[in-house]
Amino acid sequence: MSKCVSTLETEKRQSSRTTSTNAYRGALTAALIIPLFLASGCRVGGEVRGKASSTASAIQTGSFSISQFQGAPPAQWRLDPDDRVYSKSRNLVFSGTCSATVSKLQVFQGASALSGPAPCTAGAFSLSLTTASDDAFSLDIRARDLSDQLTLDSKSLVVVVDTIPPAAPVLTSHVSPTIALTTENEPIEGALATDTVSITASDNRSITVNLGTHEFSYTAGLSSGGTKLVQLYAFDFAGNSSAPLSLDLSFNATMKLLALQFGAVHSGAPLASTGASSGSLESVSLHPWSKPGTAPKVSQSGTAWLTTGITRMAADGQFDE
Repeated sequence: MSKCVSTLETEKRQSSRTTSTNAYRGALTAALIIPLFLASGCRVGGEVRGKASSTASAIQTGSFSISQFQGAPPAQWRLDPDDRVYSKSRNLVFSGTCSATVSKLQVFQGASALSGPAPCTAGAFSLSLTTASDDAFSLDIRARDLSDQLTLDSKSLVVVVDTIPPAAPVLTSHVSPTIALTTENEPIEGALATDTVSITASDNRSITVNLGTHEFSYTAGLSSGGTKLVQLYAFDFAGNSSAPLSLDLSFNATMKLLALQFGAVHSGAPLASTGASSGSLESVSLHPWSKPGTAPKVSQSGTAWLTTGITRMAADGQFDE
């Protein structure tokens, strides 16, 4: 039997001999036993408290702070409403600062150590571990004192490891990803997987997203004669990126002639006609297809009548899409 145990058992037996009429004396005895017991370097609650003098025990203090997870500061951590932090990698890395009284830090899940001890060196530490699967892990990071006996500080957090990317965006407004746009701002719309939280375009143009309906809308912003290859990527909460939705876009705003049908020379007010022989026109206009509803960009007027048979393309006399 060790000295610590035998000392305690002896004092217990002596204390048990007191009667109920000597309760005050028994309490006094216990009050004297425990400080002496601590000063001897014996274990209390599974921890060893170092002896500072012959009459009192010294309790070390120390602390640490996690300043980065996966290389990112806390302001960039992906936290859900339950304050769980997400990782798209099974390799977890914690780093931060630690006080001079901390010797090492280690990651635990319950009573099981998930990482080897990492030293606190020059006031800094870096801890790493690898999980075997995707899951939610309740972790405790514990700092030990210079004698590697006492836990000075601990911090708990839940890390959700998710390495599976979301499905790629899917087109709903067009059948093929090769699209000949009819206007420069024609919307390209599609659907997103339910675990998608954001979508980006390789040309950095903004995309409208409705997470309630899991839909998106994108416009290419091409000018006349322009072409563009664009990739759209979906992201889940852990930051996993989907395979791209690749779009091959083009936009040709060709100039088109306002076409009318005319017959014989007309002496009255100009008339536009879809088929009558009495139609006439004083002006021929060219409209760019990319700017529907705007004033003619090119116009030629004169006193000569058009008498050739040309079919008009729009009921209002303008070719406006």
